[in-house]
Amino acid sequence: MKPGCRFFNCHSHRKPEAGDVFACRNAYHFLPENSIARLPYPVSAGIHPWHAADFSSVQTEHLRKLIRLQQVIAVGEAGLDKRKGPGMNIQLSCWKAQFALAQETGLPIIVHCVRAWEEMLPFVRSTGVPMMFHDFRGSLQLMESFAKQDCIYFSFGISLLQSEKCSLVFSHIPENRFLLETDQSALSIASVYRAAAKIRGRESSELEGQVKKNAIGFFGEKVLSFF
Repeated sequence: MKPGCRFFNCHSHRKPEAGDVFACRNAYHFLPENSIARLPYPVSAGIHPWHAADFSSVQTEHLRKLIRLQQVIAVGEAGLDKRKGPGMNIQLSCWKAQFALAQETGLPIIVHCVRAWEEMLPFVRSTGVPMMFHDFRGSLQLMESFAKQDCIYFSFGISLLQSEKCSLVFSHIPENRFLLETDQSALSIASVYRAAAKIRGRESSELEGQVKKNAIGFFGEKVLSFF
């Protein structure tokens, strides 16, 4: 990371915190190319499942242009949500198009998945690029099943401070498969790291190094241009 940076925030809807934080910010699909091209930090770009009704061939082509920008280091967040958003058929069409774009371009994909694990399983098994389930709230058994695929990652944020279930799952994730985030929370990424270090029984400095390695593993070489 850039000199002085300690914390990698793999998914945030806010501008990166100043100082010792390196973050990948979520960029919405409707943003114009020039607004993303001039950003001094990396972003992901995709159509959130809540906005899947916006999906069209025109929007897909716009997204294709966005993900070719140097600032865009991942597709997403994209995915499926049975709790909120348009019907599952609409969401699936939107998700399949973005999944295909990720496979085509080689970019990793940040996944939003709520109560749609069965529908997501075929994509987990067939992906040729890394997939990260952000704010993962699935069961321990589900995590272990998905983790059998070498390119599947899991990210945690405020849930580590709120949910014993999420803390338990996080404590069992393979060392090279977890990432940390703030998502839409105003919580600092440093506080997420402290909670994560406590759960894993690690020194915070050790965790910082591990998350950096994992972030490079997930985002790939393109992220190195921002270091």
